[in-house]
Amino acid sequence: MIAPAVAKPNTSTTWTKELVQEHAITAVAVEMYTLPFYLTVMTSIVMPEKDDTSAQAKFTRDAYKVILSVCIEEMLHLELAANLCLALDVNPTNIFQKPTYGVQIKYLDPYDPVTNHNRLLNAKLGPLNSDTLGIMLDIETPTEFDRQNANFKTPNYPYKTIGQMYEALLHGILAVEKDGPVFGWSTVNQQTQFTWGPDFSKNALRINQTIASFGDAQQAVNLICGQGEGISRQKLPQPPYTASQFPVEEAYRFYPRVETTSTNKNPEPDDPASLNGQSHYGRFLWIENQIQSGDRAWPETYPLSSEPASPELSMAQTTALTLLMQGFDSFLDMLTSIWSGGDSSDLFTAMFKLKPLPTNCWKAGVVPQWSWHLPSDSE
Repeated sequence: MIAPAVAKPNTSTTWTKELVQEHAITAVAVEMYTLPFYLTVMTSIVMPEKDDTSAQAKFTRDAYKVILSVCIEEMLHLELAANLCLALDVNPTNIFQKPTYGVQIKYLDPYDPVTNHNRLLNAKLGPLNSDTLGIMLDIETPTEFDRQNANFKTPNYPYKTIGQMYEALLHGILAVEKDGPVFGWSTVNQQTQFTWGPDFSKNALRINQTIASFGDAQQAVNLICGQGEGISRQKLPQPPYTASQFPVEEAYRFYPRVETTSTNKNPEPDDPASLNGQSHYGRFLWIENQIQSGDRAWPETYPLSSEPASPELSMAQTTALTLLMQGFDSFLDMLTSIWSGGDSSDLFTAMFKLKPLPTNCWKAGVVPQWSWHLPSDSE
């Protein structure tokens, strides 16, 4: 199992199989950390009435769609990171763990020089506002913003960005296997849920989702970092930054499945091409720029009436928090079962089943909590 989530200075000078495996588990932990956080922020938004065609209403809907598109791609990143764990001989029971907000993730000590924020994986759940959007931007900070720790031939953590951690993971694999195969690279129980259809142009991805070699691992990391942080650059653009400065390479763009129904002949995908051409960093930057420019106000969010730790929670709040916790526990159990070969659930369906649970918490007037217990009278 992964050690307590603390980014301690490196005490090792040599890559080992076990250290590479721990980095791979941390990669899954990062994706598992972002998904509930982004879902919490997204579901805090009060959606406008359908007949509201104002500019602010359109911005509110677009902000919601931006965050949803990122959540869908985080599920893809979760799949690829979990596949990498299996390729590197990690036991499936050790892959998926519940995130704890308010503490750091192992090997990471993030820093965003644009905002001068650091340690922002030490996050507090909340509605869409300047604090949570700042955290989301810092999580997705491009590696190119900090190149001081770019040499990972020996372990060199804590890392300043998620991209640095992934880069180190690849260096670690090569270092461990420099004299011959060490990892099994087994594809048994790996998932390929983001490709469909015989028509190449309609496939979700243009890379292998199963990871059977170092080349596959490298492509998976390039996709994760390319979609999240943005395209790798030798020279950074100059501030003020805009979304268009952080494009996703065509090879790493995601084209989602769109299913028509009897009532909706021309449905819009939840991760449309109009959004997924920019990285997660770029998409979140677009929201921030719209507000900072004065063109739009912050979307309306649900009002709060109680803190999750309060013993004065109403029955509706307690029920909503309990159902969210139970639903997320079931989600994690399902993931472990899938990557153990015992479940064939659809990842899209599983994520969309989670969406109403934090929404119900916001509607009840309490911040969603993904790891929660009922407060006792002494608390």
